[in-house]
Amino acid sequence: MSIIIISRISYRYFKGSPEKAQLITFILLANEPDRVFNQLQFNDQVLGMFIYLVIYFVQMDAPYKAIIAFTTGLSIKAGALIIMPAFLGIIHYRYGLKMLFHCILIIYYT
Repeated sequence: MSIIIISRISYRYFKGSPEKAQLITFILLANEPDRVFNQLQFNDQVLGMFIYLVIYFVQMDAPYKAIIAFTTGLSIKAGALIIMPAFLGIIHYRYGLKMLFHCILIIYYT
């Protein structure tokens, strides 16, 4: 599932040249040791999927979906706190102070 989300992020990022996005997807699919390593991580892989979803939803200009994905990842494992400053900074930069306060309240109360 994470490979699909990363593929969608790369297609969104490289709008003008889909060849680069395809190359990223093929590199992820062809790397067997990484796929086996990801299968043995249990909830770390699920946390990674939700972090990828946060990045995807921020790119798609859907801040509330990004907040929900972030809080879901945070409920699975506290490792999501590592990206919290960057996530809140992006929310503040792209959507303003009002959305930042909404985000902090949603994170705090969920």
